[in-house]
Amino acid sequence: MLSARLLVTVTVVAVLATTGTAAQTGGVVIDRTALTRADGLPSDYVLAVFEDRWGFVWFGTDAGIARWDGMRAVTFSVDDGLPHPYVTGFAETADGTLYAGTQGGLARWTGPGWERVPTPFEDPLIGYIGTDAEGRLLASAGVQLGRLEGDRWRIWTPGPDMPTRLARTAVVDLGRDRLLVSGFWSDTLAGAILSPVGDRFEAASVAFDDGIDTSGWIGAAVGRCDQYLTLASRVEGRSAWGPAEIVGEGSSLVLRLQRALLPTHSDPLDEILCSEEATWGIGRGGLRWLDGPDGIARVVQTLATSAAAARDGGIWVGTFGDGAIRIRPTPFVRLTDEAALRLAQTPDGAVWATGRRLWRVDPDGGSAEIAYPNPTRALSVTDGGAIRVGGRVALLAPLADCPPLINPSAARSSIRDSGWISGLTESADTLWLGSYQFGVRRFRLGEGSPVEIDTLGTDAGLPTQTVEDLRRVAGESWVLTRLGAARLVGARAEAVGVGQGLPSSSVFSLLGASDGAVWFGTDRGVARLGRGEHRATAISHPLFDGRRVVALFEVPEHPGAVWAVTARHLLRVAEGRATAFAPLAIAPDQTIEDALYHAPSGRLVLATSDGVLSAPFEALASAARRTPRVAVAEATVNEQSVALGGTPGAARLERLPPGPHRVVVRAAAFGPRGASVEYRYDDATWRPAAADGSVVLPDLGAGLHHVEMRAVAPGGARSDETATLAFEVRPRLWERPAIRVLGLLGALAALIGIVRWTSTQRYRRRLREYELERRLHEERQRISQDLHDHVGADLSTIVSGIDLVRLSAGGDGGPAMSNLDRLDAHARRTMTRLRETIWAIHRETVTAEAFLDRVCTHARERAALHPEAPTVACALDATDADRLRTLTPAQTLHLYRIAQEAIGNALQHSGATRLGVVVRVTPTALVLEIADDGRFEASAPGALSGYGMSGMRRRAAEVGARLWLETEAGTTVRVALPLALPELTRAGD
Repeated sequence: MLSARLLVTVTVVAVLATTGTAAQTGGVVIDRTALTRADGLPSDYVLAVFEDRWGFVWFGTDAGIARWDGMRAVTFSVDDGLPHPYVTGFAETADGTLYAGTQGGLARWTGPGWERVPTPFEDPLIGYIGTDAEGRLLASAGVQLGRLEGDRWRIWTPGPDMPTRLARTAVVDLGRDRLLVSGFWSDTLAGAILSPVGDRFEAASVAFDDGIDTSGWIGAAVGRCDQYLTLASRVEGRSAWGPAEIVGEGSSLVLRLQRALLPTHSDPLDEILCSEEATWGIGRGGLRWLDGPDGIARVVQTLATSAAAARDGGIWVGTFGDGAIRIRPTPFVRLTDEAALRLAQTPDGAVWATGRRLWRVDPDGGSAEIAYPNPTRALSVTDGGAIRVGGRVALLAPLADCPPLINPSAARSSIRDSGWISGLTESADTLWLGSYQFGVRRFRLGEGSPVEIDTLGTDAGLPTQTVEDLRRVAGESWVLTRLGAARLVGARAEAVGVGQGLPSSSVFSLLGASDGAVWFGTDRGVARLGRGEHRATAISHPLFDGRRVVALFEVPEHPGAVWAVTARHLLRVAEGRATAFAPLAIAPDQTIEDALYHAPSGRLVLATSDGVLSAPFEALASAARRTPRVAVAEATVNEQSVALGGTPGAARLERLPPGPHRVVVRAAAFGPRGASVEYRYDDATWRPAAADGSVVLPDLGAGLHHVEMRAVAPGGARSDETATLAFEVRPRLWERPAIRVLGLLGALAALIGIVRWTSTQRYRRRLREYELERRLHEERQRISQDLHDHVGADLSTIVSGIDLVRLSAGGDGGPAMSNLDRLDAHARRTMTRLRETIWAIHRETVTAEAFLDRVCTHARERAALHPEAPTVACALDATDADRLRTLTPAQTLHLYRIAQEAIGNALQHSGATRLGVVVRVTPTALVLEIADDGRFEASAPGALSGYGMSGMRRRAAEVGARLWLETEAGTTVRVALPLALPELTRAGD
């Protein structure tokens, strides 16, 4: 016997009209978001809603499909492969394939678009589309229903014993490969159970039990909600549902109630849907919350055509003309229904809220009472635990409890302030009253009425006399203004503002933390002033920018953190940084004015422009810790949209042509409101994406590229799985590996050719140099040999002849003999110079050391012939390596002649007693110095200023040397010859 429990319920509907983003249903605040054509839907007539496994929500309309990723909608029409613009439903099979049913047949999602799927149905209009327990596709068209099994369809066509018209087909997998089909337009047939036989289905009818009154019914669809079967009946005048079971065997199956029907309501239902947090009914009357805390309530009033449960616990509803609406119950409950301004908690646990009236609320029990019927604003807790309230101009007497309705005139004290009472705070003996015009008024508290002491204004140190609020923190009274805060010390005020480290001059909230620090809430962040510190530390966050921090508090269950409330968000501040924790369900046209943490109940209480709200703090924390999900939504290349291949979790692009390219990929974060996206490129560090989840990759060149993304919840939880986008940019011709290899080989061959050519040229040049040097050497050898053999021999013959003439003349003197002596001396000097020339040109090179030896020898020989016999000192200033620096024959001969001229002038004209010869060698020059201690006479015959000096300069210029003459202390002739930096070699002597 087939048996199952069927839930059939009839209840009275409590209708609630809703506006904006937040609505109240039985005290629970409903988070509501609407999407229309203005948000990108192709039409406001939404016929089907579906959330896929990645988190994308698909909307089927009468003008095509829209995919919503939480930020924007992407639309698809018949131009993108749909068989028909009217879309009736969606289904996702076990392998992740997404199907859409249309009035023109089935379509399958391919990634870039849609493609038609052939079906065996006689009618192309798809009425129902879904999956069985194994994830196989189910679809109905006309009177037929089929299941796609692999690549073939199994079809069921009702026989003549069953009605051929379906009101709204619903299919439930009962297990054991049995399907329950319902939705017949019949007052006797509850459904049919299908079993596969061969290549078709066989059906067994399920009738209504005699105990069920079906008069007036036009059809009923059976679905499953958790472990129950649910009946959504289309009726004339009522809907019914409640526990039941299917009993019987074979063809005698009956739907039997387990208990009497509940009272009926007037709106017919087409479908019952279960989300994570609620059970919903969908039909002509809109969307109903069937198991709300205060009974059935209507959340959406317009005609609801379809619905889909979202993974975050909410539900998406498609409407006929109003677009799609997302509904989600929040942890908040509404305690009052009018605007509230300030909150305070008395020691008895009661919370007091000012506004149009003074309210006393119990956050734990959810009750609220009016304590004072007129407008109030400021409030403070007295030393005795009562509440003191300031009205527009009058100060109320302290209230210790909440009378039913206080007589306004009896509640007022004698204190008035024509500038409005903006803030109150007090100690055991002093009351401070803030004014919008007069600063702070100070009163002494005693047995009778408060006695005014003085008024503190800007002359007392206040930043301004326009006071916004007063707070009592750690035994000290503080003033809050839009020009900073101030601590009251007796009759003086100590200002704390931007100059003391606050992020802004506008201070909206204050907290005395458990560690003794004072926290300031501004419109640009928060700041902490530690005990004993003189400068506050500011903490920023993007959610703080331009948004006032209206409240700061601590939660004992979360030590080490301070919580900040802005107009939309709750942020956690710890360890010097702020993080988004949870968004608060506040409509765009509503604001949060104040907040406090109610420790006895563990609830967060908000004073808003729409009333006082309360929610368990741990429920907010749990929602913030919900693990988000991420998927690749879209990509553009060079500002052009491109089709994505693969899946939203592992997407890919077609190979891109040679770049560079600018690629922008956008990921969608699904989960808690406020979830963001992080990414990393090619396994680099994680970075935050843009606010809309976009990741920009500019100037991408050839190669494989990989982008990884993950979702981050406001509470810090990160998605378990990441989404990736992989693609390749084709290389340019010269970037291809083969071309690069050929290029490298060509460059290598060219380099080898250049090296060989250079080596050959260098070798040939060296050969020419060697040949030239050889010829020069041979020529020098020949010239020196000729000078030695011929000129030298002739000079020797002349000298010998002179000696013979002198011997033949005997010792007889006379003019002839004197001339002969002069001729002999001249011949001998000529022979000496000839030998010196032969010495210079005979060698290829002469070292600095050998050059000094030759010059020094010449100087000593000349000095020895001088009548005064001056002393000669020679020195070589050079390193061991520089001693071997060499001179060419031309350099040697010219420097030697310069040295001879300088030595001769010193000995002949200066009257010197000391003569110095120095050769100094550096890496870049050889310097020759000839110095004496005699007198320099420019007019003396043969002096350096004459022909001898010009000759020395000419010789120096011949070899590229520079010559200086110094005459301050004696005479110094200095010649500097530039030297190249060849490898040093030692020349032969």
